Amino acid sequence: SKLPKDPTNVAANLPAGQIKAVFTADGTNAKVTSLNDRPLTRIVNGDKSSGDYAEFSLDQPEPVSSYLQLDLGAVYNLSEIKAWFYAGDPRTYKNVVVLISETESFEEDDYTVVFNGDPNNVHNLGLEAGTEITDAETAAGRTYAVDNVNARYVRFYMYGSTADHKQNHVAEIEVYGVEAVVEEVEEVDVTALEELVLLAEDEYGTSNALGQYTVASFTAYEAAYTAAVAVISKADNNEALTQV
Repeated sequence: SKLPKDPTNVAANLPAGQIKAVFTADGTNAKVTSLNDRPLTRIVNGDKSSGDYAEFSLDQPEPVSSYLQLDLGAVYNLSEIKAWFYAGDPRTYKNVVVLISETESFEEDDYTVVFNGDPNNVHNLGLEAGTEITDAETAAGRTYAVDNVNARYVRFYMYGSTADHKQNHVAEIEVYGVEAVVEEVEEVDVTALEELVLLAEDEYGTSNALGQYTVASFTAYEAAYTAAVAVISKADNNEALTQV
């Protein structure tokens, strides 16, 4: 068998169409336009210096919840995410939350929380109170461990910084993983089994209401019938079958 590959940065040089920033306050999910001279593609170009950051925000007097999303283009088994925010002064970026998901909808129970730095739920995600980061950003960046989770989409929720209350500045994001192994489910023909189930229902029914069977014989029949129905259901849903 092949040895597993070492994780690589699967976010490197993503095209512009796979990176977006979105304003999330009040559930509007309006797309945020980054500054023309600070495009979002800067976060995946390999330059981690504070002079090469991407910027996104809205023209508001107060900070607003927004997120930066990367579409990795395929599902990967992730082990680590790294981020470099602007570190040219002793600022800290506030209320950062990192989520990953196999689907772009990020619906409830459809994502994994990698990091929660939102103690007062400014992003309205319904998470438990997170532990806010208080130490200043540095050129070393920040590392977020991922417990080998399959995902295609990565979101960074942000809420401005202690230096500039509404702007978000991201120099680089790296996402480390390997190609996810998708288990193929062998298609099983259950036509004959379906015919037997229908025959059993027609001739014997699914209950012993008439009392025409012994308890032992009907119990055995009922167990076999239930198992057969379960096998058909799994086959219809393309689930892996196990021997019963």
